Amino acid sequence: AGHRALQKISRRMSLALRVAVLTTAAVAMTLGMVSAVVFVTVRAEFTSSLDDSMIRRANAAVSAGINESLLSPPSTAALAYIGIQPFIVEAGQLFPQPTEQDSEYAQLKGYRELEVSIGERKFSARTVMIQGVPHRVVAVPANRGQALVLVQSMESNRDALERLKIILLLASTAGVALAGIAGWAVATNGLRPVRRLTEATEHVARTTDLTPIEVRGSDELARLTTSFNSMLVALDASQERQRQLVADAGHELRTPLTSLRTNIELIGQAADNTERSLSDEQRHEIMSD
Repeated sequence: AGHRALQKISRRMSLALRVAVLTTAAVAMTLGMVSAVVFVTVRAEFTSSLDDSMIRRANAAVSAGINESLLSPPSTAALAYIGIQPFIVEAGQLFPQPTEQDSEYAQLKGYRELEVSIGERKFSARTVMIQGVPHRVVAVPANRGQALVLVQSMESNRDALERLKIILLLASTAGVALAGIAGWAVATNGLRPVRRLTEATEHVARTTDLTPIEVRGSDELARLTTSFNSMLVALDASQERQRQLVADAGHELRTPLTSLRTNIELIGQAADNTERSLSDEQRHEIMSD
């Protein structure tokens, strides 16, 4: 039913409008795909850049000899102000232990961080939700059986991506609107020869004037106009042959009709004039003729 409804709407649309709609739809699909690719690429670049920065800082901290004693609350509180939370994973345990308010940090001792601590991975990076905000979690090997875990909020990245999403949406909307206007203008101007040919056809049907149409250009529409002119020439020749046929037929019929009329007048005069009546032989001859 939906397909039939679309077909009915398409039949009611003019050719120029259909061209404009198809152009707009094609541009909308293209801009949508480009915007999606741009958004995904920028998001991946943000994440990759953040991972590289966090891994460098984590390795620098390990090289400086970071240990559990340096992760006391005063130090971690200072780092928390700049959005960084360090932890050490050892034997599946997390240090410092998360408080009840920060119980969501307990998910940082996952299997990836555990694999880094036992040397099965060189590093790990993943995204987790903590208190409704996305955080990037990076782990690198520390001392034997330990892994240093850095947690940094991705709120700034999320805000930047949201702004990028709005910009892409506005740019795509503006592009689609411009494509619709340009498509309508191009379709209107491009189909002008078709309208001229249509008007000429309607003029021929209305007035039977078979004057050829002026041919402009050498494209498909010009070839169509040339073919239409050839049809007009053939039609004009056909009408001329019809007129000649009628004239010839009239000329051929004039002589026997004149003879018939003369004979009928003669019979009528003979019937009205008793003094000049026709003999049976004469009447028979006239009737035979």
